[in-house]
Amino acid sequence: MATLVSPAPPRAEDPIWRLSVEQYHAMIDAGILSSDSPVELVEGLLLEKMSHNPPHRFATVQLRNAILRILPAGWEMMTQVPITLADSEPEPDIFVARGSNLDYPDRHPGPGDVAMVVEISDSTIAQDRGIKQRVYARAGIPIYLIVDVNSRRVEIRTDPEGDAYRALAVLSSSDAIPFSLDGAQIGAIQVASLFP
Repeated sequence: MATLVSPAPPRAEDPIWRLSVEQYHAMIDAGILSSDSPVELVEGLLLEKMSHNPPHRFATVQLRNAILRILPAGWEMMTQVPITLADSEPEPDIFVARGSNLDYPDRHPGPGDVAMVVEISDSTIAQDRGIKQRVYARAGIPIYLIVDVNSRRVEIRTDPEGDAYRALAVLSSSDAIPFSLDGAQIGAIQVASLFP
């Protein structure tokens, strides 16, 4: 039986050609990549998007439904669609953006539009804590949540500075996730409700 091994991340001395967001869009426009292509652009690299197992799907749907119940007018929750950043176009599991979908007919939301990003992690926990955290922090996205389905915990990162977040809170099943937009708390969601 063959074992699949993930490639090691590139090193600074590796001869890597990084794509710009514009080059990535040109590949999509030319039909080289499509909306079904299992990749996303992160730090100029095409990263493979992982398939979703039942616990990942369960947590995503539970959190999406809970956010929809507390989301005030003037905000839109989006799932698994792109955010355009300086050198990346990640497709987080969930994010909350200003306005509505009607405000983005010809572009994806950018860093100034996005108040919160959520990644549901199982096999991608190292990537979500590493490269994804860097691009979200560098873009100044105020809140970054990682829902760790394996440990049944939620990590909340806030106060972005440079390539990292200065504050980290780890919540367990007995805790509630406080949700804030523009510094105002809009509600809370029980961590335990995200896991079967």
